[in-house]
Amino acid sequence: MDTLSFKTESATQATIQKEWLVIDATD
Repeated sequence: MDTLSFKTESATQATIQKEWLVIDATD
């Protein structure tokens, strides 16, 4: 359960970082 939670959290953070990179690039 903890591992799954950790993986999901990591994936979410990665997605947020990618979105910010896209926003930065667009700006």
